[in-house]
Amino acid sequence: MTTWLDISSNSDFSIYNLPFGIFSAHKKKPQVGVRIGNYVIDLEQTRKLGLLNIPRNICSVEPKSFYWTW
Repeated sequence: MTTWLDISSNSDFSIYNLPFGIFSAHKKKPQVGVRIGNYVIDLEQTRKLGLLNIPRNICSVEPKSFYWTW
């Protein structure tokens, strides 16, 4: 399987292992995302662009204590 992202073949987060989590970028509100390689895909933005047909409330979960930061 191929992807449009440049992902190392040694990555723990290839397209075969997509962990979901809470992340925050540039001190903005935490969001739900999926990590692929060294990238995090923001599910709310993908939903807004029409790339995912998922309910809004799935993308706006507030974190309890842990989230990724970049």
